[in-house]
Amino acid sequence: MKTKLALSAFVSGLVFVGGLAASVITFPDGQEAYAADGSIAWQKEMAKAQAEAKSQSKFVFADVYTDWCGWCKRLDRDTFDNSDFANFAESKFVCVKVNAEDGAVNKKIAESAKVTGFPCGLVFNSDGKLIGKIGGYMKPDEYKDALQNVLDRYAKNPNVDALSEDE
Repeated sequence: MKTKLALSAFVSGLVFVGGLAASVITFPDGQEAYAADGSIAWQKEMAKAQAEAKSQSKFVFADVYTDWCGWCKRLDRDTFDNSDFANFAESKFVCVKVNAEDGAVNKKIAESAKVTGFPCGLVFNSDGKLIGKIGGYMKPDEYKDALQNVLDRYAKNPNVDALSEDE
């Protein structure tokens, strides 16, 4: 019994420490956008992303995450850092990171979009209207297809209400 308890405590400790070690997504000081080689150039402020999208006639893709979310980190590593996905995303979107637990503006974005789980992708048109939500982890091709489906639905019906859809 003591062995099982000790093993359980040890594994729990490893999981906790590993989660802490991998839990931070940050931008270098003073930078408005950040990209690792071959990945997406993420904006860090929604207002700037929306202004850029409007000027470039693009959509906004917001990755809503939390620091403690393991699936969010995996999505960054496996999907968003994939060069094919990054090329697709940057051709159609201005991309922005939104930490749902950091700052009043980010919290309001998550609340107004009814984000209930992480990771959550939000797609806005160039006027700032929410047109789609994508929940959870997906591989690069699956996520690309999900984003394209949002754009296709919007092209067919620009009055789509993303908050009334189950995604």
